Amino acid sequence: MYFVFDVGGTKIRTGISIDGAELSQVKIFPTPKKYQEGVSLLTRSFLETTKNKKIKLVAGGVPGRLDKQKSKLLGSVNLPDWLDKPLQKDLVRNLKAAVYLANDADLAGLGESVYGAGRGFEIVSYLTISTGIGGVRITNNVIDKARVGFEPGKQIINCSDKELANYPVAGVLESYVSGIGFSRRYNKDISKVKNKKIWQQAINKLSYGIHNVIVFWSPDIIILGGGAMESKYINLPDINSNLKKWHEMKLIPQIKKAELGDRSGLYGAIYYLKSKQYERS
Repeated sequence: MYFVFDVGGTKIRTGISIDGAELSQVKIFPTPKKYQEGVSLLTRSFLETTKNKKIKLVAGGVPGRLDKQKSKLLGSVNLPDWLDKPLQKDLVRNLKAAVYLANDADLAGLGESVYGAGRGFEIVSYLTISTGIGGVRITNNVIDKARVGFEPGKQIINCSDKELANYPVAGVLESYVSGIGFSRRYNKDISKVKNKKIWQQAINKLSYGIHNVIVFWSPDIIILGGGAMESKYINLPDINSNLKKWHEMKLIPQIKKAELGDRSGLYGAIYYLKSKQYERS
């Protein structure tokens, strides 16, 4: 039996897998901003879900850059109080099981590659558009190696002096399309923005970012996931139309929305444990 979790900027999801394939007993909680509260919540969910049954392994995604040992968060815009805290060590002590951590977007992309929209494709690129923007390149259902981590949301797509003067708030892809970007630009939750002109600008910026993903990662398919993709204002035909105008190679990979919804990361954690992908460097 596996226990899996997905720590997002706004929500934490947990679940178990008895057979290493199916996911069950999924629970969703608001993400505590305080680290100790987060550890307590994960511990409580583990105990309530497993009910003292023997757990082989535990894996979970966290929103940001991990240290080389994959033991703690070193960088996260959304959870500053979680930074440089011994998350793996604390969970191992509390759960009394082996615990493996990975970037949340890496696990979501892995889940979609194996169980979701990327099934049957050799090279999968995944972008999660949520509180922030993350992403990963998957080859043959294996997370590609990276020295530090994949950060497609941090790519600069507007080099104007005005934008870069406010870096990292402006100028990067994340500042135009994500929840935190909308909040900083328009002082509104992304779900509250109804202005079609604003959304069209966001779609254009997202298309720039996807174009760059194509030319740098050369995937068979690009999968778009995350809470922002649930908006009725983001549509794939507009993105494809932009790419056909800009992409000089004229070989545009399939672009699909994620199929597993907010459970992509949990499924990715299950496969991560099954395939023993504990190290990326």
